[in-house]
Amino acid sequence: MQVAKKPKGNLSPVRIRAKCVADPETIQKHVEYCTSLDLPIFYPSPSSHDLEAVLVGSGPSVKTQLSSLKRKARNPKCKIFGIKGGHDFLIKNKIEPDFALAVDPLERIHKENFLKKAENCTYFIASQCHPTLFDMLIERGEKVVIWHLLTDSLMQYARNPESPIHKHYLIPGGSTSGLRALFLAHAMGFRKMHLYGYDSCLSGVQRKVNGETYEEKKEDGSSKAVPMIVGGKKFMSDPAMASQANEFQDSIKGLWKEDDPIFIRAYGEGLIQQIVKERYKEGAPECLL
Repeated sequence: MQVAKKPKGNLSPVRIRAKCVADPETIQKHVEYCTSLDLPIFYPSPSSHDLEAVLVGSGPSVKTQLSSLKRKARNPKCKIFGIKGGHDFLIKNKIEPDFALAVDPLERIHKENFLKKAENCTYFIASQCHPTLFDMLIERGEKVVIWHLLTDSLMQYARNPESPIHKHYLIPGGSTSGLRALFLAHAMGFRKMHLYGYDSCLSGVQRKVNGETYEEKKEDGSSKAVPMIVGGKKFMSDPAMASQANEFQDSIKGLWKEDDPIFIRAYGEGLIQQIVKERYKEGAPECLL
């Protein structure tokens, strides 16, 4: 791997504002439920270490990277994170995740993710997730750790002395599981991160490696997908993916510190992978090739 030098400039991100799919009252009820389960609460590592985080999302390109992922899995310095659908993809392909995570508050998440049984995996489930996800994992005997997202509503809730998360640590980051995974891994002490399946774009109409598609149409019959051009390459993204790509740039710049640097490499072909390549060319110190 090569480390970039001093940054020369930044890409111009598309501004699309993300919005949580659940209201603050619903999120608060989810938090109250999971914190009543006597599960361990995550607190950040006091220092960094030399282990490497392998963050595996569910973008379509991940299926082209199995050989690389299996090499990482054999490396004792690498710890494998299955992010939502990435968890089942890994197990299906005989790669055991060390950690799994989710942040979505929707009830359907437990019906679509973490359906396969891992050998020895710790599940970092955000406190805003739906109670059914906690119930499923606990009933299956999994090790579950609660972590809290830094959001406006949870920050206000945590300030209340009567709140079950009063004085708990809140993890900052973007609006998706993949973006929060960067900050969770950082809080766990990881400083080198390998990103797989972080496409943030469509492959034809395919959205995820599990076959999920995006086929929303405008009134004139054309796709609602957003064209994104990075480094002369055109990618088509749904609005959530475009927002994630925008937030990704802010996230990696926010994690970089001169006296505590991070290093990120993205694998496969996709929008975020191309952003990492372009930022490397610009001299962004956190991006590797």
